[in-house]
Amino acid sequence: MTDSSVLVFTGSAWTSPSERQEAARDAYRRSVGTATPLTGTELGELFGRSARWGRSRIAEVAGPAAPDNEGGDDARLAASSVASNADSDQHGNGLRLTDDGQTGSGGPIIAEASASDLPGEPPPPSVAVQRTTTLAVLAVAAVAAIASFDHQRVLAEMAGEGWRSWLLPISVDGLVVAASMSLLVHRRARRPAGVLPWTAVLLGLGASLAANVLAADPSVVDPVLVRRIVAAWPPLALGVSFELFLGVLRHRPGHSSV
Repeated sequence: MTDSSVLVFTGSAWTSPSERQEAARDAYRRSVGTATPLTGTELGELFGRSARWGRSRIAEVAGPAAPDNEGGDDARLAASSVASNADSDQHGNGLRLTDDGQTGSGGPIIAEASASDLPGEPPPPSVAVQRTTTLAVLAVAAVAAIASFDHQRVLAEMAGEGWRSWLLPISVDGLVVAASMSLLVHRRARRPAGVLPWTAVLLGLGASLAANVLAADPSVVDPVLVRRIVAAWPPLALGVSFELFLGVLRHRPGHSSV
């Protein structure tokens, strides 16, 4: 950075990586109003991170087309695209700009950082790693879903369900998906999920596991018992999934529970 502007930290530790990242983005937005906006290296150093981390925060503000050349004219052009959105009076999460009283609002600003903010945050995984992981998970899930569906269908067919044997596996694995989504909704809302979603997950996984195991050798169990269990499953799955749905609706913003 030039002598015209640097950043000042309030000294308080950020409570999460997302807050640190938002503070860095805010710092970059503020710097675009100066003669020389922050570079990725400078932004990373101010937050105790790498130059790559700093460039990632700049790209999040200026867009994916933000150049990598540190301090060049292209970087200033990219910074100018967000200058109109910078608010010189807004204070970010744990970050602020201040005036030293010598040259007005554009005067020198002193950099101070709390030592508790410096421990390194691991860099985010690369796009290639994320895509490879996603493809691997999808492939495993697809194979597992097909095999599980067929095993459950065979067991339901042996229990005398006929054409319904093609539908029952969906209710089993679908209950697990519904319960998992309910848990996700509660987690994002930062509230306890309660007993029902976890019970539904365990119930669906248990039913799926049992059906897959029994389909390998159904002769080891009483066929009458299997037929009764298979017949009892649909109303049970319907009741649990409906309660999961109501539980999500009850906690929607603006919903009244009275």
